[in-house]
Amino acid sequence: MTTSTSNVTTPTTHVQFPIFEGLDVNDYGLYPGLSVNPGLHLEFRAGLTLIVGTNGLGKTTLVTLLYRMLAGGYELGRDTLQAAELGGAGLEVNRLKPKARGLFADRVSDRAKNARAVLRVRLGGAKLSIERRLDNLGLVSLVLDGETLKNDEETFQSEILRLAGLSSFGDWLIFLRQMVFYFEDRRSLVWDASAQRQMFRILFLPPDISRALYVQERTFLQKDSEVRNLSAALFRLQHRIAQDDASNEGSADLRARIDSLRNAVESDVRRKAEMIEKFDSLDEQRRELRRDLLQTEDLAGRLEDQIEDTRLRLVYSKFPDGSATSKYLLSLLLSERRCAVCDTESPELAETLTARVEELACVLCGSLAVVDSKAEASPIDRARLGNLRHELEIQKRRIEAVQIALQEAASKHRQVSTHLLHLTADIDIRQEQLDGLIALLPSDDDTQMRAKEELGVIKDKIGDDKRALEALGTALSEGTEKLNVRMQEMAESIKTAFARYAGDFLFETAALKWSPLMRRIGQLHKFETASFDLDMSGADFAGVQRRAGPESVSESQREFIDLAFRMALIEVAGQGEPGSLVIDAPESSLDAVFVERAADVLTRFAKPGSENRLLIASNIIDGRLLPGLIRRGIPADERDYRLVNLIELAVPTAAVRRERDAYMHEWEEILLAAGYV
Repeated sequence: MTTSTSNVTTPTTHVQFPIFEGLDVNDYGLYPGLSVNPGLHLEFRAGLTLIVGTNGLGKTTLVTLLYRMLAGGYELGRDTLQAAELGGAGLEVNRLKPKARGLFADRVSDRAKNARAVLRVRLGGAKLSIERRLDNLGLVSLVLDGETLKNDEETFQSEILRLAGLSSFGDWLIFLRQMVFYFEDRRSLVWDASAQRQMFRILFLPPDISRALYVQERTFLQKDSEVRNLSAALFRLQHRIAQDDASNEGSADLRARIDSLRNAVESDVRRKAEMIEKFDSLDEQRRELRRDLLQTEDLAGRLEDQIEDTRLRLVYSKFPDGSATSKYLLSLLLSERRCAVCDTESPELAETLTARVEELACVLCGSLAVVDSKAEASPIDRARLGNLRHELEIQKRRIEAVQIALQEAASKHRQVSTHLLHLTADIDIRQEQLDGLIALLPSDDDTQMRAKEELGVIKDKIGDDKRALEALGTALSEGTEKLNVRMQEMAESIKTAFARYAGDFLFETAALKWSPLMRRIGQLHKFETASFDLDMSGADFAGVQRRAGPESVSESQREFIDLAFRMALIEVAGQGEPGSLVIDAPESSLDAVFVERAADVLTRFAKPGSENRLLIASNIIDGRLLPGLIRRGIPADERDYRLVNLIELAVPTAAVRRERDAYMHEWEEILLAAGYV
């Protein structure tokens, strides 16, 4: 086996998505294949590959196998994947324990002792062939553009990062989990600001800058933790010194005062932490309500303009064609509520004329008689006027409700801010008093003297660390701002792509809104970070409204809004180059009407000419999703390699052995519904 450095493929400067080309699985008991062609042999061409079967036949196992071929026996820690904030616990990778590395061995009787899998994939313009053992995920061979490389995980990981244009293997695993594989335990990008931030860093920053930003944040958090730990140690040491000194005769009263003051300081510190959390929550609530108010006021203003335009059309329809001057005078009175002749404000007359317009009466005399041939178009405008006024009333009520909520939030925010300032001042004063009282305690032995010297050292160290923390905060702020600027440059492209995908998925109007988020890191630092929110129309809304969380939309909408966001990021981050998307069981949350639109958009992602690969694993189910996918994405002459039926290729389950004919009948019905005879 040789290591080659010649003809090295150099990827382009943007992130590269893996393009699956083929997978061979040999000597693995779960996929015996056909007698004439043992094993599982899949060819992934540009477009859709559909893998179907029943529960227990290995659909999810196959999707997991694809992931493991690219991830190997390594994974991010559970704290990282399940943390409330993605990346908060770091993105360092761990080697899986033997039990986890044997996940494929556990599924077959011979423990997959001879099983091998080979994945052929394009990445960064290079062709990779990756062969792994299935009993322990060990790397057997790694071939790059026809040349065999050293078959160890270090070489594999370094080549993957070079070709993909990423800075760390932790980034690669997050990239796979969030952008390539649509797993059940995925993070919701649309409603997860921390997941957005990590993906934006990975997708849109050069590897060196991306890595530097990650390191800056980890270093900052580490130093902040050190400061907090030292502060806690300082409190403990102060308490011990006070107790020991107070044992001396005549110090009981001083000890009592120190204990009382220390308890008060510790209680205030806990209250301050709770108050900071409340302050941040109220601050974000204010920002959200302000955005909501501006958006609603803008919509109300546009509705008022449309109402005014409709009224003027009704006025114009009541005059002969030659009455341009009269039309102008009346339209000015209606729109500006003043007379164009004498410049007197006349709101009462304007209201009277407005009522006549809306009743289709003559604007001059109030007569209900039809005055011209154009009046026949007026009922249409009148109906539109009624609808617009109804929508405007809804928005006015919403403006009033949001204003009240904003006033309440602002009042609470001011109160908490004031209390926080006073509490911080009280803590500082009491801490100074505590230091003074401790200094008054007698020190009669060497142990106490050394403890007090240690106390001074810790105080100095805390001071130094706080200054270092400020410098780290400045560097992190500058790095974060680079990401924010980059994302502002990409925001319109992302919003446009998302609107196209989401608009095709949904009946409602959905749009991403650029909404930078104030994020607290550590105890005292806040940074504005790049973030998108979702606005969407709905049954009880006039126009679009902010949808703050996944619970604010239906289950079907939730899944495909998030999928549309991923498709948009693949398109924009890939700069028009192809990508792969692997989806397991997309049918679980779809209603009967929605499946047709879902099938249309999914296959459009994998349309001919795009070179995108779309791999979908699904149960053989009744409904329109599978026929829709097959009809739109799989020509009849390409069925042999685009349709993978695991009933024919995998070891049958008890259910399949017993009901094979019924399952195959259902499959034939699906093909028939797709237009295949």
